[in-house]
Amino acid sequence: MAKLKVDSSSSHDQDFSAEQCNYFEILALQEIYWRQRSKQFWLHVGDKNSKYFHATVSSRRHSNQIVQLKNFDDTGVNWSSRLDQIIIDYFLALYTTDVIDCNSVVNGISSSVTDDHNEALLQTVTPEEIKQAIFQMHPDKAPGPDGMGPGFYQHHWDVIGPDIVHLVTNFFETEDLPLDINETNLVLISKKENFSTMGDLRPIALCNASYKIMAKVLANRMRSVRRIIGPGTTTSILAHPWLSDNDNPFVTSTTLGLNHHTVDSLFHVHDRSWDDSLVRDMFNVRDSTLILSIPLSFSAIDDHWAWIGEKTGYFSVKSAYKLLQTQKSNRPGDNNSSFWRKLWHLKIPPKVKNFMWRAVSDVLPTCLQLSSKGVSVSPMCPVCHHTAESATHILLSCPFALSCWQKADLVPYGNFVGTVGHFLHLVFIGFDDDISCHVGMLCWSLWKAKNTLVWDKKASSPSQVVSSSWTTLDHWIKAQDKMSLLSPSMLDVGNNFEHWTKPTDNTIKITVDGAIFEVENAYGYGIVACDSEGSVIDFVAKYSHGSFSAEVVEAVGVKEALSWLKDKGWNAVEVETDSLLTVQAVFSHQQMTSVFGMITHDCKTLLSSLPNVSLRFVKRSANKVAHFVARRSCFYSDHIIHDVNVLTDYNANL
Repeated sequence: MAKLKVDSSSSHDQDFSAEQCNYFEILALQEIYWRQRSKQFWLHVGDKNSKYFHATVSSRRHSNQIVQLKNFDDTGVNWSSRLDQIIIDYFLALYTTDVIDCNSVVNGISSSVTDDHNEALLQTVTPEEIKQAIFQMHPDKAPGPDGMGPGFYQHHWDVIGPDIVHLVTNFFETEDLPLDINETNLVLISKKENFSTMGDLRPIALCNASYKIMAKVLANRMRSVRRIIGPGTTTSILAHPWLSDNDNPFVTSTTLGLNHHTVDSLFHVHDRSWDDSLVRDMFNVRDSTLILSIPLSFSAIDDHWAWIGEKTGYFSVKSAYKLLQTQKSNRPGDNNSSFWRKLWHLKIPPKVKNFMWRAVSDVLPTCLQLSSKGVSVSPMCPVCHHTAESATHILLSCPFALSCWQKADLVPYGNFVGTVGHFLHLVFIGFDDDISCHVGMLCWSLWKAKNTLVWDKKASSPSQVVSSSWTTLDHWIKAQDKMSLLSPSMLDVGNNFEHWTKPTDNTIKITVDGAIFEVENAYGYGIVACDSEGSVIDFVAKYSHGSFSAEVVEAVGVKEALSWLKDKGWNAVEVETDSLLTVQAVFSHQQMTSVFGMITHDCKTLLSSLPNVSLRFVKRSANKVAHFVARRSCFYSDHIIHDVNVLTDYNANL
């Protein structure tokens, strides 16, 4: 690698990138071991630094070691002077029972669990719930007395799963808890750095994973806040929040006679689909539009509660915070809020986002900035030595930076006049997220190359700077661990095809894409079928009213494509979508209570019934035809089309 790095030729750059990937694979194996020991669950930052884990293990061992504590009169006591007795006395006093009358407190608490909620909590535990509970846990969390962490159960679920299901279901049915299963390892964790008294430490119990599963099953039943429609038999039309309106999910119509009816009364008698005429007759325009836009599942999924802030349907503090921030951003305020939202939502390392924020805010420690603040440095650029080094110069207009932008060929380059913020604003509004991410990474790589020159006296070539930015982004993306969803490297991602390719002989290729029409409060999807000659043989475009997130619309498109295939009788079919999240969810073991989860569950069911059909992810550039069809669906309101007159338009896009 060292020899290849000093050679800047194009072929050696490729060899260096390949060897670097092999090197990172080796480091990944070592990292797994040290990550588990260090208890640093930050892999989504993606630096793969085993040295950091070594240091963290040593630091944890040093900081958690109890050498001395103060007693009640602030006298230091160590192990040679009966520190163990200080600890014993503390817990004896802590767990001494006092006689307290709690009735007055309990009587003042009003009941918030309805009969419906209680009935849902008392339902029989299913094997799916048990599996979901264990796969929601972080695999590297500390084990209990049995020595087995959640990762062991997840990895060997096919072998031990039936025994765990029997253990948990037997407990909930008989209330018989196996001997020793609730034993724990008690560990003292410091509440703050430099602890000095027992009050600065708190005990935590490391439970057996099987015990955690039982507790997790109960916790999962108490986390949801929105009704997801299955058969509709347990969801009240008026009493429950079930419409797809985040501001007001309740029905607002005042039609008489709805008080005691459930949602299933709005279905067709012999088909789980909305009775369009009935809904429009009984509800106002707002309610009827929302009702008819709700996708219904054909699977045997009961009505259930779900948290709307997460794609999985489960509550998290992070999603609640994001929801509050969204509500805050809708208030009158900063005119640049859309720019910052775009920046913070880029799929790039957090350190690069922070760097871009500092560059836009003009607080990077450039030579010009340092000189203006009285630091004894030359304001001239250390790379070209011709112009004062501002953020705009070093990132955009320095001759070396221009060479890097020319090499990357991302956006039009030249002597840019303006600020870094103005440049990024033009990139954000003129290019897609993928280009925006690479632009941010290249800016960061330029800054890093400048610092390497200043501090290490090592100059970089434009090829090395561009390659470094691409490789860093690629490794960071691969290091993202979504816990229960499969990583992209575990999926058939179509070899990351940049362009659409013809299917093999006797194979049909289906491409599918979704489209959102925000102004019309509607969405659509496009499905295109091509033969081995590359000719369009059939397609579908559907346009519907309703407001859903992008991932839900993409999942609806995949579901409808698979449903459409059932009646075609084609022997071998490849289905391609540019929604990686949908493909991940379909092949994941995670159970999701959200609308997105319900739709992807239907996709799993359909895919399992189609043995000669495969589903894979492709890049957006390889899905242009389906995207074209989806965007055109708005011209065919509420209709499925098979218009042969526009086939020439679609073939022209192949």
